[in-house]
Amino acid sequence: MKSRLALTVALSLALAGPAAAGELAGVDMDDTVTAGGSSLKLQGMGLRTAWGFKIYVAGLYLATPTSDAAAVVRATDAKVVEMAMMRDLAAEKITGGIEDGFEKNSSSAEMAGLRERLDRLKAMFPAVKKGDRVLLTWSPGRGTVVSHNGAELGVFEGQDFADALFACWLGEEPAQESLKKGMLGLN
Repeated sequence: MKSRLALTVALSLALAGPAAAGELAGVDMDDTVTAGGSSLKLQGMGLRTAWGFKIYVAGLYLATPTSDAAAVVRATDAKVVEMAMMRDLAAEKITGGIEDGFEKNSSSAEMAGLRERLDRLKAMFPAVKKGDRVLLTWSPGRGTVVSHNGAELGVFEGQDFADALFACWLGEEPAQESLKKGMLGLN
């Protein structure tokens, strides 16, 4: 009887508390977030590594789950990439990676139209510390919202900017193929 009661209490507590849908490399992410007035579900999580170091865990949140990367990049619905930093990084390290992703996944003509907004993003992006969270949120009608540890840093207009930003992880030439697969829930 005691074991049944203990099991009932344990199950009740597990169901009552906010559940993390995903865990990767010691990083937990919530199963849902709210963005653009929509509830988005965690599609998947991936680990960004470089030179043998764990850099960050990225989670992808979507209104309508899909493992089609091109459809995610082009989606006009709200979508979020959450980055949980696993080490301290200078702003230039992160923004350099983002710029590289823009250039690899955009044509010269597209880059010409994106350059001013990309430069603005690079100028306002802070250095990050281990444990920091960066959210990149496409919110239809508002733009791409960049937040650091819950504080909004800036908003960037245009679906083209959101598409180019999300292509950094999910485009034809992603930052890391295993990261892309994890974010799409394909691991």
